[in-house]
Amino acid sequence: MRIWNFLIICLVLGLMSCGKNPEAKLCHGNWLCTEAGKIISWKNQSKVIFHFSENFPEDRKDHFSDAFEQYNDVLAKVQISFNDHEPAPNMVNNNPSSVVGDRYNGLYFVEGDWPWEKSHPGSQAITVTKHTGSNIVEADVFIKKTISFYGDLRTVDFLLGAHEFGHVLGLQHTKNQSIMQATVQLSLASAPLTCYDITALRKAYTVNIQSAEENPCTVPEVDNGSEDEESSVNNLLNLAFK
Repeated sequence: MRIWNFLIICLVLGLMSCGKNPEAKLCHGNWLCTEAGKIISWKNQSKVIFHFSENFPEDRKDHFSDAFEQYNDVLAKVQISFNDHEPAPNMVNNNPSSVVGDRYNGLYFVEGDWPWEKSHPGSQAITVTKHTGSNIVEADVFIKKTISFYGDLRTVDFLLGAHEFGHVLGLQHTKNQSIMQATVQLSLASAPLTCYDITALRKAYTVNIQSAEENPCTVPEVDNGSEDEESSVNNLLNLAFK
């Protein structure tokens, strides 16, 4: 019997408030893994194609395209791209569960009420990935229309996109210097993927040799130490739509 597993990941620009999930399993640093210890990633696909929602602002699409290109410059085999000619299916009544599981990778601009306001107060974006075994088969990124931020919108979109596409690839939050910190630093705008991120990507994907030589990284010491309830950065939650 095939079992679908869902993940929900939230990003808060500024104060973060992600809940803990004691059942979440991390391995090899900040990768989500199966119970057998296998990294969950896009093993069986060379291209991960995303579709924008119909209401996604045209003037902000490039902000997110620039973000995923950061990963394409590093990854040798798995490449992220957008199909701008075919929109993502529309959500029914602003309900994310109506599009999760449709086999489309969607980038959604959420207008109206933010579906996660109560469960994840303060969140600006949510990434939902679907995997069977250790293979990711679908990812959906939901962007809040009225995001709160400091700085120019292009920079914030760029960093938010770089963080969320890290989740798309399977990376989880970390306390190390990384685009995958729960609170994204504006100082990463010029080079969002740090040495830690590139080293982490090497564990699950084939890395472009030239990019690796340009970014010689040694394996960093992993520190995902425990936190108290008020400052938790563990973002792995089981997704259970009603």
